[in-house]
Amino acid sequence: MRKLIIQRLLGIVPVLLLISVASFLLVKVAPGGPFASDRNVSPEIARNLEAKYHLDEPAWKQFLRYMGNLCRGDLGPSLKYRNHTVNDVIAQGLPVSILLGLSSYLFALGLGLSLGAFTALRRGSWQEHFGSLFSLLMVCIPGFVLGPALIMLFAVKWKLFPVALLESPWHLILPTITLGLFFAGKISRLFREGLRETLTSDFIRTARAKGAGERLILWRHCFKNAVLPVISYSGPLLADLFTGSFVVENIFQIPGIGVFMVNGATNRDYPMVVGLVLLYAVILLILNLLVDLAYGWLDPRVSYD
Repeated sequence: MRKLIIQRLLGIVPVLLLISVASFLLVKVAPGGPFASDRNVSPEIARNLEAKYHLDEPAWKQFLRYMGNLCRGDLGPSLKYRNHTVNDVIAQGLPVSILLGLSSYLFALGLGLSLGAFTALRRGSWQEHFGSLFSLLMVCIPGFVLGPALIMLFAVKWKLFPVALLESPWHLILPTITLGLFFAGKISRLFREGLRETLTSDFIRTARAKGAGERLILWRHCFKNAVLPVISYSGPLLADLFTGSFVVENIFQIPGIGVFMVNGATNRDYPMVVGLVLLYAVILLILNLLVDLAYGWLDPRVSYD
């Protein structure tokens, strides 16, 4: 186990190097520039700004300069938010996105596992069809439709929750439901199929033949195997949630980093895009390592020795 952790952590370095090269080249070959859409900037001022941020240098020289700063932990200045660095944006927005993402994941996990177990244990009944239809609806309704609908109903009409911002736990409820409901439908379907497959296994028949109760069979013998697909899905899911949702953050005016990612790409804010891509890669690699460790803990058949 320790050997696996060391190998995976050492493997992060070359992966991040490749990702930084690819993302830097992609944003450089994209048409336009960071100051091209700013009508208040004259051509002379734009040239001075490009010289200030070293954008008038060859691409290879810009990349070497960026990598040198990156080795010191400096992701560079933002070209759009000129009084902020990329480090400042991450320091301010990442905790907010993690808070929203974690609450959405816990909501999706609780609802998805409950609904998946409900439908799997009632195979062939109307309850299963109802639960499956509900899971499908959760997956099909996009956040930009669900979010405004929840605002109109629960914030404007009934005045039960605040409309926007993130100033108290009450402000977290509507964006959590908006962001988590889609993933709850995904988790529900994964857990339902995993539980169905596990319930038909030979060791479950053996446990029943020995007189074990259904509740004991479900929680002691079935749950660990049935939840493995959900654990695998949780790695990339949490990486997406922790790095922000542009749609939900825009609807509820939440100051996370999802908005900065999209605005950075739109405004050709090269340091912002590359920095946030690297952040996403680091989070994804670490979470995938934790998923592998959880796999080994839940399934004794998996060995990393």
